[in-house]
Amino acid sequence: MPTFLQDARHGLRHLTRDRGFAAAALLTIGLGVGGTATVFSVVHSVLLRPLPYPDPDRIVTIGEAHQGATTPFTGVLFTNHTYYAWERKQTIEELGAYSSMDATLTGVDQPQRVRGT
Repeated sequence: MPTFLQDARHGLRHLTRDRGFAAAALLTIGLGVGGTATVFSVVHSVLLRPLPYPDPDRIVTIGEAHQGATTPFTGVLFTNHTYYAWERKQTIEELGAYSSMDATLTGVDQPQRVRGT
């Protein structure tokens, strides 16, 4: 029964005989390892790394709902008046707000529609 060492020698002999195949094999392995490292790096930085805040499990999103109101907006939102009322409360440690909008970016090539926050 062949051992690992015998298999490795046999494989190296074949790779030294056919240099084109060896180059293709090494290129394929290199691309595979590089692609895997890149994907892991992105997944780690986006999904696996903890948020850069103390106690990230305490971060919440709040909003307000009005009985019977119909609004074209989706998602969580509330008025400036509500924000300032919540900001004065002592029940929330920190409060932040943001607003998103679409804008047209001009000055370079063709104008582009971009979303800003």
